Amino acid sequence: MLAAAASLGLLLAAGETIQWNAGVETQALGRNEPTSDRRAGLGELDLNAHFGLSRRDADIAAALTYSPSVLLRQVVFGTLTGTGNATRHIGRLELQPDWRRPRGSPRGPCSTGA
Repeated sequence: MLAAAASLGLLLAAGETIQWNAGVETQALGRNEPTSDRRAGLGELDLNAHFGLSRRDADIAAALTYSPSVLLRQVVFGTLTGTGNATRHIGRLELQPDWRRPRGSPRGPCSTGA
């Protein structure tokens, strides 16, 4: 977690244009589950989010994403064992150097010397 916070700080401190995106997705589901003596009703609510920051300059492209997810379950009728809520957190840092520019060449547009 500390590495992700440090990476975010570096992205913000760079002073370049930073692009961001965010999204949320929800899904509700109700179903009948078989039990040993009869059936039980189960309701689920799945919440997913996505937050991302990205930056690209002449030397490197960087992207930091965070995707939390929560699954809430509730027994509506009957008895059902083994149900519970769940959470998931995914973080990803991508760094990609610009391999098209030869090592040691100057930054900026190329001049022909003419």
